Amino acid sequence: MSLTLIFNIIEYNSLTWNCIDYLLTQGNVFIGYLYDGTKANQHYYYHRGWNIQGVIAYFCGIALPFPGFVGTLGANVSTGATDLGRLGWLLSFSVSFVMYYAICKIWPTRNQKLIKEMGLGWESQKGDMVLAPDGTEILEEGKTVRVLGESNGTEMGQEAYVVANKY
Repeated sequence: MSLTLIFNIIEYNSLTWNCIDYLLTQGNVFIGYLYDGTKANQHYYYHRGWNIQGVIAYFCGIALPFPGFVGTLGANVSTGATDLGRLGWLLSFSVSFVMYYAICKIWPTRNQKLIKEMGLGWESQKGDMVLAPDGTEILEEGKTVRVLGESNGTEMGQEAYVVANKY
């Protein structure tokens, strides 16, 4: 049961960062950079690969239910600590959400600064084409997604996939 609490806290804090980062960046997500873990990633590499604002919000989020978690391991804790531990993920999510939003409003991430410098409005990055960091264009045409070459715009292969309509 205690491992479940830990995983829930981590999962919901991750969800917190994703939700609030979407709001703070006005819905501008640079898909081509999401899976690039190199230092050259100008949008999502942060400080040596760590989102310091997110780490601070994470520790603030786990601080309140942590004594209750310790109580599940057999330590003698107060009733209040046990109650906070029972609120685990909900409390962690709420605290981390508010803290990350507040921290990023005061101390924006590099991605937020770049979006502001680029003058992007709400979801200005949306569109049918995504440019990967290596220059590859990923083009969406209706329900078909194609990958185009780096320089000459020729199609690199067959259709990447067809998007199914679930509605």
